[in-house]
Amino acid sequence: MAMSHGDHWQALFGDDFSERLAKLLPSFVQEGALVRQVAKREIFSGPDQKQQPYISLEYGEMPLRCLTVIHIDPEDRLNKVMTAYPFVREGMPVDLEITDKIQDDKFEAVLRCVTRQGTPLAFFSPLYGSDPAAHEAGSKYEFSLAALAYSLKKIEERNLSMKMRQLRQQFSVAMDHLDPQLVC
Repeated sequence: MAMSHGDHWQALFGDDFSERLAKLLPSFVQEGALVRQVAKREIFSGPDQKQQPYISLEYGEMPLRCLTVIHIDPEDRLNKVMTAYPFVREGMPVDLEITDKIQDDKFEAVLRCVTRQGTPLAFFSPLYGSDPAAHEAGSKYEFSLAALAYSLKKIEERNLSMKMRQLRQQFSVAMDHLDPQLVC
């Protein structure tokens, strides 16, 4: 099931996110800090295709922030909010190699990556739009990974029993595949 930016906001604010977002959007735009201005990006497709400059604004000083993408329309000289979404600025640093990217448009993408141990991972990179050329297949970066939970529920408490021999075996296998960066 694909998630949209509305799902991100709903994860934070619940079902009444539209009203809360409408109240916050002016602050995102008026108080956001310029992430990077990227000249001319194609927006729309087909006969309506245009190239317009846009800017990305980052709002907030806490780990949870908002990124607002604004296209600057040269014809009517208006700044138009194209999207705004929450993201977590501080996460777990992980070295990843980009193997592919899936783009729905020119300022958002899902990156497919692998860890140093070869474990595949796909994620939406919230700052992709501020420098899309840097996110090419074969590039290696340290990404800060964090997530918002769309659905979270407590699991039933259970008593688990396991023979010591099985436990040692599973622990040994897990240690062989453990990323050393994740060990605190």
